[in-house]
Amino acid sequence: MPPERRLAAFLREAKRRKVVRTALMYGGVSLALATAAEYIFPALLFPEDAFRFFIVLLILGFPIALVLAWSFDITAEGVVRAEAGAEPVESRPATAVATGAAHAGPPDAVPPPVRHAPRPEPATRVPAEATEEAAEPAAPPDPERVRKASLANLRQELLAPIDAIAGYSEMLLEDARRAELDEAAEILGKMHRAGGELRGMASSFLDPDGMLATASDDPAAISSHIRHELRNPVNALIGYAELLKEDGCVQGDLHHLEPDLDRLLAAAHRVNGLITRIAAFPVEDPHAVSANAEIEASVEVARDVLAKIRPRDGDRTPTQHGTLLIVDDNATNRDLISRRLAREGFTVATAESGADALRIVGERAIDLVLLDVLMPEMDGVEVLKRLKAEPRTAAIPVIMLSALDEIDSAIGCVDMGAEDFLPKSFDPVLLRVRIDACLELRRLRDRDREYARSLDQERALTEHLLASLCPKPFAERVLAGESDIVQHVPDATVVVGRFRGVRHGGADRDARATVDRMRELLGRLEAIARAHGVHILRADGAGFAAAVGLEGDGETAAQAGAAFALAALAETERFAGELDGGIGLRVGAHTGPITAGLLQTGRLAFDVWGEGISTARAIAAAAPEGAIHVSPKLYAALRVTHGLDTVGEVELEDVGQMRLFALRERDG
Repeated sequence: MPPERRLAAFLREAKRRKVVRTALMYGGVSLALATAAEYIFPALLFPEDAFRFFIVLLILGFPIALVLAWSFDITAEGVVRAEAGAEPVESRPATAVATGAAHAGPPDAVPPPVRHAPRPEPATRVPAEATEEAAEPAAPPDPERVRKASLANLRQELLAPIDAIAGYSEMLLEDARRAELDEAAEILGKMHRAGGELRGMASSFLDPDGMLATASDDPAAISSHIRHELRNPVNALIGYAELLKEDGCVQGDLHHLEPDLDRLLAAAHRVNGLITRIAAFPVEDPHAVSANAEIEASVEVARDVLAKIRPRDGDRTPTQHGTLLIVDDNATNRDLISRRLAREGFTVATAESGADALRIVGERAIDLVLLDVLMPEMDGVEVLKRLKAEPRTAAIPVIMLSALDEIDSAIGCVDMGAEDFLPKSFDPVLLRVRIDACLELRRLRDRDREYARSLDQERALTEHLLASLCPKPFAERVLAGESDIVQHVPDATVVVGRFRGVRHGGADRDARATVDRMRELLGRLEAIARAHGVHILRADGAGFAAAVGLEGDGETAAQAGAAFALAALAETERFAGELDGGIGLRVGAHTGPITAGLLQTGRLAFDVWGEGISTARAIAAAAPEGAIHVSPKLYAALRVTHGLDTVGEVELEDVGQMRLFALRERDG
């Protein structure tokens, strides 16, 4: 390699490895550090040699920085060794960066508590013969298949501009009628009909089993005949179009139609050019070299494609199995289809009418229905409607079989819920492929439904666990994606209850019995809290703490808290009566500020603190069994609506002296 090319390659590689940028950055930083050291070192009373030594270190660090820049790259994954000609980090596909960023986050971040089942990977259908075919060398395709494929390709190329002629002539005809141009509309009508005739002749002549395909006696004469027959309508179309353009330009009536006329003319000339290729088509031997390069290229493409596709045989292994229902009023059709499918491993049921089909689907599990459209009494369309209207059978795939060989029928059935539509008589191998595809699609849908069901179950479980951990407003925020949640409530009504006789049961009461009793009692209190709009903050064998007013509205919160306290005490006494005693409850209530928090510290932890709950706990500790004591602040909110008796000044732990009141139902 010449020296100048080596130098250019070296400079390109240095630029790719960002060596030049590193050198400039190092020089700038070194200059700034040297300038700062010139003033800082004397101020710190460093000796003069220290500054020189510092400058020497900066100079020695320059080649080291260049070597490091040449040898290593800094990427999102860390420091990696640079490779010659490797792709720069900035030019990597965005999807690769996005994939890593999707899981990025601070190292101490804790994921939200909602966990989802791993979504199943999409299934990839790999035919059983795929690995065998990959190992086998591609055999040359059958000349007959090449001939038919080449004719089909030629026909498709010819039909594309012919369809364009039909489309433009139809639009021009509509525009002329709308503009009341009667003479032009008459000519355009003739053009539209000529386009339809042209399409019919092209489809017939170039069909893989048509006139050109079967030309063996005198292929040259037949090719000439086909060209003559096709050119007549094409030349007529071109003549009509040019006549309309000349008249329109003279009279000015058709000026707005001229762009579409030009497009129609271009399509007609394209058809004329394709007709000349028909003469060059090698009818008898598709391997013969054609005088026309386009024809030769078309044949070569068909040959290459067919070499990659194995011809179908009768030993194709079905990829799906299941129970099929064949619905047809013709006994012969039912027998033939059912026996073919049974030989391929399917379980087959038959029905001779729509009513029988609905009865069978209601009695047994059916994986797919082959449904005839034209049947007496109840036709296939009515059966399809009823199947799709019933939730239990709506997911069953249906393939419609019909003698109605028209696109409207197929579209109508698919719109009503059919998976596929096959005209009679169909190819048995094609039917089997369609059945496999429908069963595979149903399997994937069933798996998606199962996945969605598992997500719903996990979400319900998560909601239940969160409901047992924290009040509903906090649980809803966690499910919405929030992590650390802290809420300050200035005027919350807090109700604290303490049980007696739970931890110190008799000797005949084992731990299991105690747990069962407390589960039942706490369940009853939870139901009472929900009925009064009260949130249980925590509940266990020692007691419970509840709050109301987390959403605001302190006056209503006081009323709801008092109602809950009275109902909780009454329910506990009723429960104790069912057990012949052994459990008691004392309650303290207060209105004051609290702060509630749901924090993630490796696990979710909910806690409440503040003057409101500490005072309520102290009041509950000082209250006698079977009583509800409230603070003066709560007394002020309840004195009009509830019965309250003065208890007097009571010394409360960690609170001090407080005048308390006993809450009861209001007299009368």
